Amino acid sequence: MATLPPPYDPTVKESFSYTTVVKRWPVIITNLIDCVYKANHELAVTSTTSVTDELVKKKIEEGKAIIETASKLKYEMGRDKALTLSPRSSFGFAFRKAETEADVETFELMTPIPDDGGPHVELYNTELEKLSANGKGNWFTAPWLYAECYLYRLIRTWFSLTEHWTQFDPFLVLKEDTFKGSGAAVYQLALTMTEIDAEAEKGSLEKDLARLEVLFDEMIQMCFWGNATDLSLLTTLSTGDIEKLQTVGKEAQAASRKYILRDDIDTAWQHLKTLDNARLDIVLDNSGFEYFTDLILADFLVTHTGFINSVVFHPKDIPWFVSDVTPPDVRALLSAISDPSSSTGSSQPYFTTPPPSPAHLSALHKLHYRWLKYFENGTFRVNGAPGLDGGLSGGVGEETRKRDGGMEFWTRYGNYRELVEVEGMAGLEGSGLVIFKGDLNYRKLTGDVQWPAGTTFEEAMGPLAGKLPILSLRTNKADVIAGLPKELVEKMDSDPETSGWRTNGRARGKKPPLPKPQSNKSQTQQASPNVTAVGANTSAPHGGGGSSGGGSSSTRKTPAGLPPGVLGNSNFAVIPRKQSPDSERKGKSKEEKEDITVEDNPNLYVATPGSGSSSKKDLVFYTNCERATDDFRKTLPQEYIDLVFSSMAKFCPTLIPTTYEAASEYLREEKLKPKGKRDLRREFCYLSFTKIQESVGRPTLFLLETQTLIAVGPGHSIAVPTIDCPPWAFDRERNTEPSIFLFDPATKKPLDAVAIMTYFSNTDPNQKHAFDEKETNIIQYKGRMYE
Repeated sequence: MATLPPPYDPTVKESFSYTTVVKRWPVIITNLIDCVYKANHELAVTSTTSVTDELVKKKIEEGKAIIETASKLKYEMGRDKALTLSPRSSFGFAFRKAETEADVETFELMTPIPDDGGPHVELYNTELEKLSANGKGNWFTAPWLYAECYLYRLIRTWFSLTEHWTQFDPFLVLKEDTFKGSGAAVYQLALTMTEIDAEAEKGSLEKDLARLEVLFDEMIQMCFWGNATDLSLLTTLSTGDIEKLQTVGKEAQAASRKYILRDDIDTAWQHLKTLDNARLDIVLDNSGFEYFTDLILADFLVTHTGFINSVVFHPKDIPWFVSDVTPPDVRALLSAISDPSSSTGSSQPYFTTPPPSPAHLSALHKLHYRWLKYFENGTFRVNGAPGLDGGLSGGVGEETRKRDGGMEFWTRYGNYRELVEVEGMAGLEGSGLVIFKGDLNYRKLTGDVQWPAGTTFEEAMGPLAGKLPILSLRTNKADVIAGLPKELVEKMDSDPETSGWRTNGRARGKKPPLPKPQSNKSQTQQASPNVTAVGANTSAPHGGGGSSGGGSSSTRKTPAGLPPGVLGNSNFAVIPRKQSPDSERKGKSKEEKEDITVEDNPNLYVATPGSGSSSKKDLVFYTNCERATDDFRKTLPQEYIDLVFSSMAKFCPTLIPTTYEAASEYLREEKLKPKGKRDLRREFCYLSFTKIQESVGRPTLFLLETQTLIAVGPGHSIAVPTIDCPPWAFDRERNTEPSIFLFDPATKKPLDAVAIMTYFSNTDPNQKHAFDEKETNIIQYKGRMYE
């Protein structure tokens, strides 16, 4: 095919790229803002001397500028602005404040990524210039692959152009927290390797090709499903969901195999048997548990077969797509498994899962010792990482280092057709087998373009096909598909039972099994001798989406009126409360009358409980004027968390959790714009009253910005614009310029109150919400506020 098909982009609202821009990226940027805010807060409370205070103050100011820039980018992205920032700030970039209507228009000007001395700046900017010239320089029009890579390269400049944040990884905490929840799978795999070691010590394993083939099959499946843990895609999964993705038992693998749409493991095995002490290259994807499985595979092949005698791991040179492996992630993993009984600087165990047995712990210690030895003698190498690129105790020679190239190739935006034109083919030339892990690598291998159904994997790879012995392991998380029969693709696309199969990493339920994959024999005939692929639809059981609480996820239904997957798995249906007949209202006690009823407010809602799986970790709470501690958050019952999610989804289905700090940065900039150009209704607060001062009349809220009067009571929650409701809204001493008032309408006096607040941001400016319809939404919560 001389001309490539058009790339995937967000111009089609039904595409996953559109979902990415509207929902996934705002969540990722919000998490980044929260991470920097927490780092700033820790700096503020730990500085001790006047010397360090000055350094800390400067770092905090730089952190604030990063938060401001990130908040602005989140706003621009949601409104299809240009793919860049206007220059300003102490470290070379940011959004300058708009003071006139003319200034507002400058926000749409396109400016190249600032030169931070890192790789590919000119490459990205040259392409950006071409896209802009063709009207494709905006978030909703640029090719998805370019825009997504551009986003992470741009994020790196926010930190690399500072003085004090150059080495900061804004995704590190998220990566570490996820790996800490993987203890059960880590220990089980370590014990499995010990059992294989014991089998090998008997002297028969290396010559038993049938047994090795079975083990290789299991190892590939382990790496395959381990790839499902992608933090840039699974932005709303709970810890329980992620644990399900990491299931490594044989029964789970067997159950999942029916969801594999293309299985070329036999072809890969036949190729592997032709090798003798060859090199294996693994182009890495996710850190943490997935990289642990990559090490397990590498260990098995080096230690127990004669096919492979060295392994080169290819990471990213900068934080990339949230969870991709960087050299510090490799070191962190080795450190974590060296002494899992304690975290760095803590007496607590590293893994949050139940403590291991002595046998599990011994097995992990044995693996750690062997892997350190392999890194020391060069059996394992992390390409381009000092100290890990051929020997912790010496390193490799210049000739080997030059041949291996560098990490920076993997953070280019282009497809891998370019590999054939890169000197040394990015260090892959001469490899016995190259394993490309994950969805992004698959997108780059195939160009991330709209290939017609039935396009072969080789055709999609173009000139790269046949140049390298490639094994691609991918679970479907993007629209691009190649290497499947035309009839199968068309059936999957048209069948309502398999809708979303190209991208759905969470779906599960009472759907019938997917069409059976082709047999290994037919796949082998289609694959060239040195190009093979394994691919699956992750609407398999490993796709997650289950609840760690009660109830079967296979029987759950999305509440009526709520789009699937909005704000996590909302398990409360928020429904209008029915009017009570006059006869039922008579004779109620004074206590019963204290609750606001539908007669007081026709928009009162009650919640119908479901199974409960929305994660507390998705929300940041504020109380007593400050951000709540983790200990406080643990006291909130799951039913209240579910109520927050479901109520806000009913209020506006395109809301995502954010922090007050991120929201206030956005609102501050927005208020600088001329009237008529402002959007102050993007940010909302979920406000829950736990206590209200006794009053003669019904306690009433007055919202100044929206000119709204709302009757409330203890135990009631309401969605209000964030501009009306900072965390200190009901502290009359601190809130010197209030725009929200709680008062007694009978006495006209203000009332004191204690409240819990959490904040949300609307990702779709065209989505109407209750305030657009002049409604109020009071939610009655009669459960315990604290556990």
